[in-house]
Amino acid sequence: MSFIYQISNKNNIARIPAKVETQKHYIDILLNVCEFFVSNSKYVNKFFKYTPQLFDIIITEKRIFIFFSTDKYVSVYFPFNFEFTGGIFHYKEFLVNQKSISHLKSLNECIDSEKKIDDAFASCNLDVSIGDEEYISDEEKAIMTMLLKSEPCYLRYDYDKKNENEKKHPLIHLDVVKCI
Repeated sequence: MSFIYQISNKNNIARIPAKVETQKHYIDILLNVCEFFVSNSKYVNKFFKYTPQLFDIIITEKRIFIFFSTDKYVSVYFPFNFEFTGGIFHYKEFLVNQKSISHLKSLNECIDSEKKIDDAFASCNLDVSIGDEEYISDEEKAIMTMLLKSEPCYLRYDYDKKNENEKKHPLIHLDVVKCI
């Protein structure tokens, strides 16, 4: 039986972007959701059935839904499994906790600045020893490799009065985007 996990994100305090244009943006969304859930695990609710509310972040079986307003929500593939009792995530056989989320965020930034994954993996631990808190492990690099191979397609619901333009940009529409 699959569960629905919900947490409120009023005023977008989790700082989750509504637009996903690149693989980096997609991974940012995933990691921001994980960080928000882990940091606020005592506020996460578990349901069998649930009707989404404004400002909710919902994790279902392999998808997240982020409700930004009455007019906009985003849904993306979510490769993590959430452990409700421990307030942690798993990605395949790997544990994803607050420390590894921080490391994955740093690695994502490093990949963005280096432009080559191999260069980013090589440079991410420059001037950092294995025992240091900032050291990015091979396990975390393996998680990032798998995230980079995930499909970053997303679905966004829009009720867009401001940009409505008959057939070109209907008032109510879905944006289905495959990132480059």
